[in-house]
Amino acid sequence: MSTTTDATRGPGSRRRAFEAGLARWPLLAAAWSLHCGLLLYAFFSRFPIAKLGVMESLLVPVGLIALAGLEVALLVALWAAVEALEPRGAAAATIDLVQALGVALLLMTLVASTLKFLATSVHLKSTDLWFAYANLRQILQEAQLAEALALTALPAGALLVALGLWLGLRRHRRRPGRLGRGRFAVGAAASALLLLIAAGASIVLPQVLAGVVPEGHWAVLQRSHTRFFQVGEAPVASGADRWIEPYEPGAESTASNRRLNVVLVMLESVPWKRTFLSGDQRTGVTPNLERLAGESVIFDRAYALSAHSDYAQMGILSSLHPRKYERHDYYIDIEYPRTLIWDALKAADYATGL
Repeated sequence: MSTTTDATRGPGSRRRAFEAGLARWPLLAAAWSLHCGLLLYAFFSRFPIAKLGVMESLLVPVGLIALAGLEVALLVALWAAVEALEPRGAAAATIDLVQALGVALLLMTLVASTLKFLATSVHLKSTDLWFAYANLRQILQEAQLAEALALTALPAGALLVALGLWLGLRRHRRRPGRLGRGRFAVGAAASALLLLIAAGASIVLPQVLAGVVPEGHWAVLQRSHTRFFQVGEAPVASGADRWIEPYEPGAESTASNRRLNVVLVMLESVPWKRTFLSGDQRTGVTPNLERLAGESVIFDRAYALSAHSDYAQMGILSSLHPRKYERHDYYIDIEYPRTLIWDALKAADYATGL
């Protein structure tokens, strides 16, 4: 009896198990089509065909489909390697469950990141998960209907995908198919080659891979940005040192102590990456601010007090952390000590206006 068992678990048996794992690629391809379709929608909604031309409008979708094919091939190869261990009985059911949950979690993370990019032009970050967990009740209370549906639908969708994959895997394990290592290798190599050709021939595709596609964006997330202005390198206007001279109310105004005008400009819900300051060559978006920056010192490591506009803006105006409650503060009761920027300027005999 033991001799038969050893024979059935020999190299030939492991090869058949490996090929049975490769034969499961249609299940992964069907699941991954959701991510691929969303990427194509994100591309065509951000890059109109009329502005790209026919060639680019063909190369980018071909590249995105080839990328999806390559990703599925890598997952299938990993899948088949696990199957070559020849899990049986309860171990096989557990491996099927782990694989289904892992693929569903990865797929829904990519989908969620693409949805966030469509709404905000920024992909998911690790801090987003902490923020959503810490403020889930407030987010659901104040979010728009589409946002609330997305927050609840994504986990439900992940569970449905995992359940469908798991059922498919269990059924497939009882009736394994055949693909063959040769055909699989050719398909994986063809996807990689097609992606390289499309990326080399297209001007837009590398930008799409680095910006629109979550996995491409995360791969280059740590790249260094070349800033247009560094502290100390920007040209300083003549007499700019008078910005830091103390002003005494009542002192005679002369050419040496004349007060400069103070203008505070705030852009709400505009991330710095959408402006020329990010180093992404977005010149011409705010031409007047760009000219002003050429005569100014740029603080390129400034941090917002909060990701919420109500708190971040109040922090700039008051130099205080304005949050007082666990819930959202709408500033109905502001009878607490505070000095806003116009209070300080008013005390220095400035005429203030808003």
